[in-house]
Amino acid sequence: MSDSLAEKLLNWFENKPVVKVSNQIIDLKGSIPNPSLNIFSQRDRVIDEYRSYIESFLKISDPRLKEFVQDQLDQGYLWSPPLLQLTPAYKQGRTTSELIASGILHPDCAQYFRTSTGQPFQFRYHQEQAFTIAHRQENYVVTTGTGSGKSLTYIVPIFDDLIRNPNIKGVRAILVYPMNALINSQKRTNQIPRECARYSHPCGKIYRTRNPSPKDRHSKRSPPNPTD
Repeated sequence: MSDSLAEKLLNWFENKPVVKVSNQIIDLKGSIPNPSLNIFSQRDRVIDEYRSYIESFLKISDPRLKEFVQDQLDQGYLWSPPLLQLTPAYKQGRTTSELIASGILHPDCAQYFRTSTGQPFQFRYHQEQAFTIAHRQENYVVTTGTGSGKSLTYIVPIFDDLIRNPNIKGVRAILVYPMNALINSQKRTNQIPRECARYSHPCGKIYRTRNPSPKDRHSKRSPPNPTD
């Protein structure tokens, strides 16, 4: 965030008129804007503004009904109370190197599943369980919390199979997502390893059924060969 944007946000939160002269902010009320933000006060301010907006078009003539609505607003009927949750740490499993040593993963998986510093990935236990089941060529269903790394439970076995069987031609795996936003998000967060093109053969394409782009239509006519 730029300094100028931060200043504007702070002054908006403080609700104070300011002028900017020669890169200096002058508070017309004679005080320096508070550089800290009280999130609880800000939450109350947002709720008050929302209530004011709702009340601006609530024109109730009946006194009893008006009293009832005001009572509901006072009790916070228009908004939910703050939600605080604790997410326990997921049990750790073996690393990429350890899974390779046990024969669960192909040695070349070390090139794909490693940290930015070159260290082997530390997988979680439910991911390791999925890899083990996939290695036995058995079906499995993974149900864990958001952000637990479910994507790797199928991406890693797919890469492992592609590496182990490079001579099999054609489409080897199809990932079906309910929303374009989900696959786009996973691309941005590197759930599908960005290093793949640098070392070996696996590759893939995205095809959207709604409003497909020219690249999507080409992918449908000429599916990519994962071993190219």
